[in-house]
Amino acid sequence: MPLGFGFFGALLALIYLYLVPSPPGIWRSLAKTGSVLVLAVAVWWGGGASWAVVGLLAASLGDLALSRAGERAFQAGVAAFAVAQICFVLGFDVDIGAVLGLGGGLPWPLVGLLAAGALVALGLGSGGTLTRGLVAIYVPLLLGMGLMALASGDLWDRGRRSLHHFGCLDCGVIV
Repeated sequence: MPLGFGFFGALLALIYLYLVPSPPGIWRSLAKTGSVLVLAVAVWWGGGASWAVVGLLAASLGDLALSRAGERAFQAGVAAFAVAQICFVLGFDVDIGAVLGLGGGLPWPLVGLLAAGALVALGLGSGGTLTRGLVAIYVPLLLGMGLMALASGDLWDRGRRSLHHFGCLDCGVIV
């Protein structure tokens, strides 16, 4: 990714951070949405995975919705982020059924993800039934995306290579 994309995205994120206390408005929405759109363009420009580009575009729509006021905007944002998580999950080269334990017996990873979603949805003190339902779906998707990332091995292998490059693995702290 060209360095300029990273700096521009970071600048937009810092502008948004400054604008967070202000009421919803066009500049706040542009800064919040733009920082993720820049990432989507950078991934596309660099020939990255199409699922990543589509996921980042969906996430930018979620950011746009969350930069606005009201429960309907929140619901639209959660729905867009759910689409983003599905895209990210599909982007991993992993047998999703095997990771979720769908091969036989009780699928404990899937049960755990759904239970986490239900607990978070029940813990929401405010919000209507639709909002709670969307959150109950989104939380397992978010956790599932993390599970797929770990199961892909790429994240772990890249992290180990980076740590080794900086000498952290040689110090005996991380093996």
